[in-house]
Amino acid sequence: LRGRYHWNTFTEEGFAKAVVCYHQAIAVDPHYAAAYAGIAEYYNWLGIFGVLPHSDCSAAAYEAAATAVSIDPVMAEVHGALGQAILCRDFDWERAEQQLLRSIELNPNYSAARVWYAFQLAMEGRFAECLREARIARELDPLAILSGLCMGFCTYQSRSFADALAFCESTLKGEPHNALLFFCSSFDLSQLGRHQEAIARATQGVGMIGKASHTLGRLGCAFAAAGDPAVVDLVPGARLRLDGIAEQQRHSEPLSAVAGCDRSSAGDPLHQH
Repeated sequence: LRGRYHWNTFTEEGFAKAVVCYHQAIAVDPHYAAAYAGIAEYYNWLGIFGVLPHSDCSAAAYEAAATAVSIDPVMAEVHGALGQAILCRDFDWERAEQQLLRSIELNPNYSAARVWYAFQLAMEGRFAECLREARIARELDPLAILSGLCMGFCTYQSRSFADALAFCESTLKGEPHNALLFFCSSFDLSQLGRHQEAIARATQGVGMIGKASHTLGRLGCAFAAAGDPAVVDLVPGARLRLDGIAEQQRHSEPLSAVAGCDRSSAGDPLHQH
């Protein structure tokens, strides 16, 4: 429970504290399947956020999730974790969907499985289904940072940019420190042509979350979508953040790839595999 508490802060510090708790739980009970599922989630998100190399994280996540399933094959959380791991490591739609649907079958109220199923459906372009699952996840766990991120992401992916921004704005009124929604709303603002605001939101995201590959990558995409170097100087602090992107590029894989954008679609950085 302590591990899940730290996990649900959805910060890098919270993730680190959570994984320590999971390992402590395994030390007490080596057959504690839920702790292995938590470790799998931890590695999945480290890979997504570019904290560690994706290939290393996805392999570790799969190993932990497979261990969890072998220990307790009728627990919803373990199948959800394995579905996540398959999605992140292999992008095998069929196998990932089987695991996520099994998780939902075992516990229809398990919000995290709905979230990951919604992410997969969005990647496949099954937008009506992804929005259905995102809404259910949000209804099941309306205060969770992850369910809010999912709702914003899926609405954006369905190309309903104004609706996605409206969701972020309304949620931020009650959750003004939700850094991930500041991050998400920058995508929407870029698509709506509100580039100065998009850069400002992305800059806030870097300040709140930190100089990570996904935050600096989003900021770089916001600048690219603006297409006008003068816009950079209209946003306080943006020039310093842009310098940070160049520094980050020296130490990590290309940020355009990590952020999911490329030179041909700088304004539409969330791609499908």
